[in-house]
Amino acid sequence: MTDARKPRKCQIIMLDERRLDLLVQPRLMSCDLLDLVASQVGLHEKEYFGLSYTDETSHQTWLRLDRKVLDHDLPRYQDPFLLVFCVRFFVPNVLILKETSTIELFFLQARILIFRMTLSKFQCVLFSEDRVLEYYKKSAGQTRGESVVR
Repeated sequence: MTDARKPRKCQIIMLDERRLDLLVQPRLMSCDLLDLVASQVGLHEKEYFGLSYTDETSHQTWLRLDRKVLDHDLPRYQDPFLLVFCVRFFVPNVLILKETSTIELFFLQARILIFRMTLSKFQCVLFSEDRVLEYYKKSAGQTRGESVVR
């Protein structure tokens, strides 16, 4: 069993598949860790996102923001332990979101869920593929976030 008073190595998997390596101190609160991760991607609308880990029974569990990171039932023998930064609360329409970086992260999450077959694809693939190609032609010269909002 690990000692909760010692720092532990942590690796956070971001939505763009980058990995962030950290040494988590025993007193670090989960909300502070989320703030740190959000600052890495320039995210201001943090309320839709969270950090999760896979527990020893292979279930996805969210870090509670009001608790210390190391007070959670993290995998004991995994060094570094893995956390995943992802969307926790989906919105019914992305137009509700204010920041283009937030919208971009929502789409990265949707892409991950589609590839994992967790989220079903649009029924008529040919129709949606043609629409996407047409859309890309119209949005030349814009950033990815700007073109998503448009």
